Amino acid sequence: PITSGQSPASHERSTTISMTRNQRSARTTGWALGLFATLCFSVAPPVASAAIGGGLHPTAILVVRMALTAALLVITIAVMDMRLLRTDRRGLQVTLIAGLVNSVGMVAYFWALTRLSTSVSAMLFSVSPLMVLSLLALRGEPVTRRHGVRLALALGGIYLLIGPSGGVDLMGLLYIFIALVVFSLQVVIIQWYLAGYDARTGTLYMTIGMWLGVTIFWLFQGAPWSAPTMGGWISILALAVVSTYLARLAFFGANGRIGGAQQAML
Repeated sequence: PITSGQSPASHERSTTISMTRNQRSARTTGWALGLFATLCFSVAPPVASAAIGGGLHPTAILVVRMALTAALLVITIAVMDMRLLRTDRRGLQVTLIAGLVNSVGMVAYFWALTRLSTSVSAMLFSVSPLMVLSLLALRGEPVTRRHGVRLALALGGIYLLIGPSGGVDLMGLLYIFIALVVFSLQVVIIQWYLAGYDARTGTLYMTIGMWLGVTIFWLFQGAPWSAPTMGGWISILALAVVSTYLARLAFFGANGRIGGAQQAML
């Protein structure tokens, strides 16, 4: 409202300045969340590789990881505000579909770790911004020069990694390619359809979708299971708490503030 003695023009300038500050604050928060999510996600490959090398089945790890994460999210929402469990039909459908889609990529990535080293798989996965930008460009989002430079550097690294030697496992490459496509699709789904939803609610139902997806894969494989050692449980807990619970909350929050293209570039 316009206060006494304040002209409409002055009020409009104050409102514009306030909106600009809020936008800057939101983007700063988005970048911080995006960087935190990237750091949390980066824990997953070496921890998962160590767990798989210790004898745990890749898909079984994902089943337990997603179940623990879903439980943590339910507890978090129960403590903070039970109303966050509510969402509309569209939000529920999109989050569950995004989770089911992402489960394919998670299974593919974990099986890639059985054929590729952690460093190679991480480097190959760094090309994901190319696919994210391609999908976003289909809906008219511009690709800037800065995006192009980043992509050129990533592709150059990929060529130096596999181009001259050509000694990378082809099935491992296929698994990584599937994971890349699915991850990129998940990023744009969140940006296009879930931007206005609470990160906690969206993350919960996406995690439930991922758990359903990996469980279906696990059952299809015959539900293999070997009892984890203490080190195995520590690895699974690290994957659930750091690389899924914290990472997914930060990722969802960042995507709504800075967009999928910037998030993928991190």
